[in-house]
Amino acid sequence: MAQLLRSWKESCIVFLPKNFKLFFLAVLNTFAKGLIPFLLYFGIFIVGSLVVLVWQFQYFPSTWLIIFVFCGVASSFGMYAALRPSVSRKNARYFIGFGFHFIWFIIFEFLFRIFNEGIELAVGSSARFWLQGLLFTPFMIYFFFFLLDSQPGFLQQFRNLKSAFMFILYNLPFTLISAFILIIPSLLLRKISFIIPSAAFIAPLLYILYSIIVMFFGLSWFCVMYTKRVYEQYDLYK
Repeated sequence: MAQLLRSWKESCIVFLPKNFKLFFLAVLNTFAKGLIPFLLYFGIFIVGSLVVLVWQFQYFPSTWLIIFVFCGVASSFGMYAALRPSVSRKNARYFIGFGFHFIWFIIFEFLFRIFNEGIELAVGSSARFWLQGLLFTPFMIYFFFFLLDSQPGFLQQFRNLKSAFMFILYNLPFTLISAFILIIPSLLLRKISFIIPSAAFIAPLLYILYSIIVMFFGLSWFCVMYTKRVYEQYDLYK
């Protein structure tokens, strides 16, 4: 219990003014360094999502829906891979090396979405939004970073789930405060479709671009803390 309380205290230190400045600069640096390889190697999936979203093809709608979903999942995976700390150069070989990880990413993305829908059925959409934003989404983010930092074996995924749970538990104050801060742009994201006419070409373009910026910044935020705490508490997440 003492270790847990000490860990909670340490996770809050980052919000002290002198520490938060360094933390925020690290987030911006992570964002900037990760954005270039992401756009270079995964920009095609963003374009694919935009094409499907704008033109809304009438023929073979189910096929185009699959393409749209795949582009979205691939883009999300690319963000994690581009942001995770690595001594390797983030080129084509680097991203191809995560081929098996990408399969697990798709599987867990699907499972998490099912679980998310189950939460909505159990507690309602309003409560689900806050549960998802404050706990479930950070858990997902931590899990996917642990996934990319481990071997893509079957049993390893259970260890990654455990590690993500332990990370949430031992860094709960930071997670809750950060998630609450980052929910604000998410709320704006939900309203953006009502601000701009949905029929306009600019609407889906702005929606996708805003989504990318919000998600990329949020992942950069959690990635910096993930890197810091895994280094400081390595034994907890082995």
